[in-house]
Amino acid sequence: MTVAPDVDMKAERLFQISWGLIYKVVCAPKHWTAEQVSAEATKNDPPGTSQNRWETTNPESLDDDHPFKAGNPLPCNDDDDRRHWLVNC
Repeated sequence: MTVAPDVDMKAERLFQISWGLIYKVVCAPKHWTAEQVSAEATKNDPPGTSQNRWETTNPESLDDDHPFKAGNPLPCNDDDDRRHWLVNC
């Protein structure tokens, strides 16, 4: 069984939750702006695309059944002071 290490959810930093080729979900402090999330995601893990930048995803561009269609960001399940963002490159 794999156990996640203890994480300080109050840390003023970005956490990667899941990722794929052109999308990933990150967890950020609630007060961060979309620009802060994009900048930090890019600094921590620059994508290898021509854009070379992670951008927060516009929910209107997603399929109707996508979890982030309801909004971007979404509340964090583990900490009310954090939000989950979908970013793409």
